[in-house]
Amino acid sequence: MTKMIGKLIFVLGLLGSGHQVLAVPVLQLDIGGGYYVAGSEESIITSDEAFTVYAYATANGNTTDSQLLADTYYLAIALAPKQTSAGDFGSFSVNGTTVNATADMIFGKPPTSAAHHLGAHDVYDTYYYEIAFNLVASQTSDIYNTQDNAGSGPIGSGPGMFYVDFDIDKTNLADGIELHFDLYNTKVKNNGTVTVDDFAPFSHDAGTVTVVPEPSNLAVGALGLLALLVGKRKGRGRDQVSF
Repeated sequence: MTKMIGKLIFVLGLLGSGHQVLAVPVLQLDIGGGYYVAGSEESIITSDEAFTVYAYATANGNTTDSQLLADTYYLAIALAPKQTSAGDFGSFSVNGTTVNATADMIFGKPPTSAAHHLGAHDVYDTYYYEIAFNLVASQTSDIYNTQDNAGSGPIGSGPGMFYVDFDIDKTNLADGIELHFDLYNTKVKNNGTVTVDDFAPFSHDAGTVTVVPEPSNLAVGALGLLALLVGKRKGRGRDQVSF
């Protein structure tokens, strides 16, 4: 009886792990050290000026490792908020290559030729920069859901997920301009009939936000300002007495 229970637990464990694998989207994005924001954002974001974006691909019932490695993928880096006119918004770099915003970018909704396929996931018409790349068989990570474990980066060495990493630096980007990242494959790029397997679904995309002070820092700043104001008032009182 004990052996039968043990076997049952083992089988259930295998089934559970299988469901966990299937629950992970084929394409995902993550940002090292980033965090997940729910609600209207539903994205993995960072407020860092320099960071690493990870593009992941995981085989499921519809795809195999060999198919993933044979495909071409695209990382779109779009300006946010919406920019409809060309201008000088500074620059950012990808793996050391400088991208001038908007001189080196395309206007549209990535991917321009097939934007409707991404549905609620896609970004608005704006300027974006697109990078074509292939997966590397030697770069693997244990399987994880980036929404549930945002900011982790590669976990172990797999097998499970293939990935390519992109070092991003937005230090020289104009104030108030942020970046939004989308990931999709050849079918989406070529306006083919696609499924959710062919792009990173919303909540598994990524972006940047401006630095927001921690509540504790805000409190310290407020106390410092209050002390400064009180000091000035006291100083004025002493000056008035001396006259």
